[in-house]
Amino acid sequence: MAADQPVTQPPPFPAELAQQMQALRDALQQAAQPLSAAQVAARFKRLKPEKVQPLLDTLATLSLIRQTPEGLFSA
Repeated sequence: MAADQPVTQPPPFPAELAQQMQALRDALQQAAQPLSAAQVAARFKRLKPEKVQPLLDTLATLSLIRQTPEGLFSA
């Protein structure tokens, strides 16, 4: 990273469920490759994989994201 680029902090995770689901989809859409629940959680401030996993599972069940055979998620 260049010295003149500001260091960005991960955004906070939204409080409302609908916004949480959208934030997770957005994070997966921005990712270059499928991510694990821990990798998705790391994209937000103070978010644990245990909180993300059921939301990702729900999005996958609704066919809003895809889950790979390895258990990773992609948009």
